[in-house]
Amino acid sequence: MDKPEQVGSTHDNLSDLLHAIAPPTLLRMVAAAGGLLGIDRVEIEYRDPRVQIIGLAHPAGTKIVDGIYTVHAAGKVVEIWLLEVELDVIESKVRKWSLYVVAFEYELNTTGHLAVFSPVPDIREGIRTKLIPRMRIDPILIEPDHIERITDYDDARARPELTILGCLFHCHEPAPLEERVAVLRAAMVAIRAVTAVDTIQAWRYTALVMQLVPPEVVKQGEQEMQEAGELDEHGKWLVSESERYGHSFHLGLEEGRKAAEAGFYAYVRLSIIQVLELRGFILTDAHRERIAACSSLETLKRWDVAAKTAAVTQSVEELLDCVRGDGEPPNRD
Repeated sequence: MDKPEQVGSTHDNLSDLLHAIAPPTLLRMVAAAGGLLGIDRVEIEYRDPRVQIIGLAHPAGTKIVDGIYTVHAAGKVVEIWLLEVELDVIESKVRKWSLYVVAFEYELNTTGHLAVFSPVPDIREGIRTKLIPRMRIDPILIEPDHIERITDYDDARARPELTILGCLFHCHEPAPLEERVAVLRAAMVAIRAVTAVDTIQAWRYTALVMQLVPPEVVKQGEQEMQEAGELDEHGKWLVSESERYGHSFHLGLEEGRKAAEAGFYAYVRLSIIQVLELRGFILTDAHRERIAACSSLETLKRWDVAAKTAAVTQSVEELLDCVRGDGEPPNRD
């Protein structure tokens, strides 16, 4: 298999995965998640998301949502479903998602629904708690319980896209590691089935799995498949070549977390020094070095509070000695 020049973004790959699932199957899933019935008795049509909606401006040639499906009954549109892939908690979505639904409802004079697919638990929690409560609509946030968990290999070969989607949602904690690994192994079998039909798409699905499945699950799954003889040379190549995307993705998250943490520590240290100086305390180089060297967030927070509340008659040494730089209370001996 020739490696494609571009694997595609995680967002695009996940969007493509949803589009590869038969519309009736996909909408039955989201309708059940929203407690809605009747999808089995209608005709469903996919609609190009690169459309112009009256009163809704967007860059030419771009999708305004990730998927649009119209539901027909008795020869007319009775519902429209908008699907969104979300891999971040973006404040602007509060208004945009509501606008999208209202715009399509106005254009087609029908009821609109919005379903959101977000496999990463922390991001899904942010959407659930920070965005949805502020919306004028009621989006259907797809949860792991709404997606079938496929681990049977024959089933995985027969329904590869649903197997991969289930893996992305079921591969995270708090599920036990063995259950998370089981969905990954089934997803790799499903990808192997896709390879026989579309090698480029198989590559993109593999990259998607490596980008969103936790590294410990990938590592354990690869080891188990090798020991069971389930990972042939082609499969090993797929994993090893695309694994770097997953490691880069998770490493990027970790590096981003560390950078944010370092920035916060630096901010607190600077705040302590500035507050002390503004309140008239005299800081020596030794004081500044001690504050700069402190790596305990608990200590820094206590120093920050003390800097704002300590009596001006107290010395800087006394203030800093209220808690040691290593986070331990001072020695009273």
